[in-house]
Amino acid sequence: WSGDERVAFHSTTNTIHIYDDSFSNTNGSDQLGSIKCNGLKAFAAAPGALPPYSVAGFIPEIKGKPAQVRVYQFPPQEGTDGQTCAKSFYRAQDVSLKWSPCGHGVLVQTATDVDATGGSYYGGTGLYLMQASPKKKGDEAVACDVPLAKEGPVAAAEWEPTRGKEFVVIAGQIPPAAALYNLDAEQIYAFGCAHRNTICWSPHGRFLALGGFGNLAGDVDFWDRNKKKKIGSVNFPCAVTYGWSPDSRLFLTATTAPRMNVDNGIQVYRY
Repeated sequence: WSGDERVAFHSTTNTIHIYDDSFSNTNGSDQLGSIKCNGLKAFAAAPGALPPYSVAGFIPEIKGKPAQVRVYQFPPQEGTDGQTCAKSFYRAQDVSLKWSPCGHGVLVQTATDVDATGGSYYGGTGLYLMQASPKKKGDEAVACDVPLAKEGPVAAAEWEPTRGKEFVVIAGQIPPAAALYNLDAEQIYAFGCAHRNTICWSPHGRFLALGGFGNLAGDVDFWDRNKKKKIGSVNFPCAVTYGWSPDSRLFLTATTAPRMNVDNGIQVYRY
């Protein structure tokens, strides 16, 4: 669905169909249009609430041709098929398409089962930024590699949740580095290197938790994004789940079965 719930996208073989929100006509005449995308495997619609609506489609590698992500807008500009930009890359069996909250851009995180460089036991990764629309009429929207603060696998990438014009990436060999980027994929701030693999923004977008969960020790740093200052650190050993309260003031972690059958419990901390 689009952010305003007025348009629904539905994929079939090689095509994304677009419908209005009524679905009132059983003969399909409520279809508004379609986007042709040969080889389509997955797609994601932007959460933007105003037209033109944006959608990103993923085409995997086939017969030596690279994988590709294409961004389309609907309704398209006159005389075009709606495509605003495309990005091709190898070593991409699967992708995660993460749109910014207002639909300004999409982060494309690629993954393979095997890292061809031999740098990681967990497979290969890549991270790309694609903007939804060009800055100038007639130009193509920006599609680029995200320059990582440290070479190595991408552990996490998350958009700031309010305006969605910034994002944080954790990447690199252990210990990885975390950095804040703008919508042009330019690094704004470096958080430094630490054993972290999780990014958790507060709902208001001011506070940021950078944690090391799963196979890491559970250390978490809390940052004030406005002041670019670390405001505290704590350890949550064996945390299975975590999250912010809706007012961005409290942070909760829990240790639960079946992953952990001992020391189960819930902890709540002030930011």
